[in-house]
Amino acid sequence: MTWVSVWPAFAALSAVADWIGVSTCRPRVEYVAKPLTILLLIAWLLIGLGMDSALVLPTLLVLVALLFSLAGDILLMLPAARFVPGLVLFLMAHMSYVLAFTWDMPRLAPAERLLGAAIAFVLACLLPPVRAGLRRSGRPELVGPVAAYALILGAMLWASAGTLLRPSWLAAGAPWIALGGLAFFASDVSLVWDRFVAPLPGRRVTTHALYHLAQLALTGGVLSAGSS
Repeated sequence: MTWVSVWPAFAALSAVADWIGVSTCRPRVEYVAKPLTILLLIAWLLIGLGMDSALVLPTLLVLVALLFSLAGDILLMLPAARFVPGLVLFLMAHMSYVLAFTWDMPRLAPAERLLGAAIAFVLACLLPPVRAGLRRSGRPELVGPVAAYALILGAMLWASAGTLLRPSWLAAGAPWIALGGLAFFASDVSLVWDRFVAPLPGRRVTTHALYHLAQLALTGGVLSAGSS
């Protein structure tokens, strides 16, 4: 095992510790392990960036996304959870991911347009029950922010999955990036669905697991693409 590969291993161990803390209702473990996982991914990215990555700009944008994610994690774990500010920070993280994975896209290919239409259809199916749940729970003021977040989340899924269709993203990185985008989408949808539509069994552990899988895959994907 090389020194560089130690960092994702440490991040994975920290993520597992977080899942255990969540499943056993140990908030102190969660408060340490969840942000620590992102910090370890940032360290991995910085070391990879220092090894002459061929994709410097996307790697820097993924770094920005991780920093926004770290701030969002900390904000949402505070005793008085700040949902809207946390939403804004993760929105900025998703925008950074969108820019990272579309920085060299000259024009839309037909397959990318079809992918965008499919994601738009999924969002059109998901948003009405979420909107109704927000109003039912007495939070109608969140309809606009959540809808805006959903659009950026869909754009992030489109940008990450679209790397599979663009030759500029080498095969070593694109599958991981696409997997990360899908996991992030599923994590955020499950969180919002559980909070505002209907309870999901084991939602917190599932959401955390998908979130960490997403960040690991996105970080590893951009580093793999840059070193290929």
